[in-house]
Amino acid sequence: MKIYIVGIGTGNKDLMTGEALKVVESSDLLIGASRMLEAFSYLETPKINSYLSKEIKGILENNKEAKKVSIIVSGDVGFFSATKKLLLELEGYDVELIPGISSIVYFASKLKANWDDMKIISLHGRDESIIASIMKNAKTFILTGGKNKVNSICKSFVDAGLDNIVVSVGENLSYDNEKITTGIPSRLQGLEFDDLSVMLVENKSPINKFNSFGIADEEFARGDVPMTKSEVRSIVMSKLRLQENDIAYDVGAGTGSVSIEMALAASEVYAIERNPKGIELINENREKFNAYNLKAIEGLAPDSLLDLPAPDKVFIGGSGKKLDEIIELCLKKNPRVRIVVTAIALETVAQTIECFKKFNIKNSEIVQVNISKARSVANYNMMIGQNPIYIFSGDGSVDEK
Repeated sequence: MKIYIVGIGTGNKDLMTGEALKVVESSDLLIGASRMLEAFSYLETPKINSYLSKEIKGILENNKEAKKVSIIVSGDVGFFSATKKLLLELEGYDVELIPGISSIVYFASKLKANWDDMKIISLHGRDESIIASIMKNAKTFILTGGKNKVNSICKSFVDAGLDNIVVSVGENLSYDNEKITTGIPSRLQGLEFDDLSVMLVENKSPINKFNSFGIADEEFARGDVPMTKSEVRSIVMSKLRLQENDIAYDVGAGTGSVSIEMALAASEVYAIERNPKGIELINENREKFNAYNLKAIEGLAPDSLLDLPAPDKVFIGGSGKKLDEIIELCLKKNPRVRIVVTAIALETVAQTIECFKKFNIKNSEIVQVNISKARSVANYNMMIGQNPIYIFSGDGSVDEK
């Protein structure tokens, strides 16, 4: 038995490759989702409606007399395709892949846009925060599906303050009822679109992707609220080890200087601050740095953390004497969370040491930083010392009992 996994592009027969048509039309059996098989309704070849990899394997085992089988998939076999799972399930079979024209290629051609510089995201059956991607990229291509519909995605842009971007939506691509709509999110959020639409989001002012830690203190709106200074912030960020898809908390955020640097590196950031003036400064800095994936929350931890998604990384710059409860809650949300704590007072140092012991924090490290900065006095540069700061870092561990 020879098995072909055939990408039929966007579905219109005129846009299928000659090789794809030749293979399908000469097959003894066609397998695929009903929407895929409809494109070949003109063929008398037996057709079986199935799109689950395990189920398809069972169909093949029950149809061993078929010498040539085509498994029909949408788009291209290598672009967010069922092909990946099929190849794992069909290991040992003689399988050949036939490529097709993917939705991104077709849609980009309709918009007269290059797609080689697009950030590509699939939300079809997946949950993923995309605000950070929109912030950091001039062009983002999105595959929608499931509960992630075009209007709800546009609403998330509006809620984040991202209404200065241009969104193009493609529906029923390549078919007679094809429709392409372009507008700003606030206009599109009230419209209805096909569940399997594609989107191109264009941001004319993307923020610079991560360059280095330690934005100059003077760049931030500061007021009289405490702020983690540039040099310490650089070390904190290096200890956090943020990844692009991380969810992060900044507890006791102050002016939000660490929150901003987190937002430029991570996916979602929640800045918790009890001082209303601090919240105002965080939001001011959020707008200044276009950090739309940052949400400021006024309140006290741990209570303000209860309804937040589980964090991957947590920075605690101020605990309000509730360090124990904060760490405990973060570990409950994610037993593997990475935690970084800064302390100036020796009492806080002692408390943090005890907390790390109590909660069995792994890979723990304590660094003391003494920083002096030059200040001009007459014709001389005098070094002015800042308070020494202790920086604790470590990882949660899973109880393997």
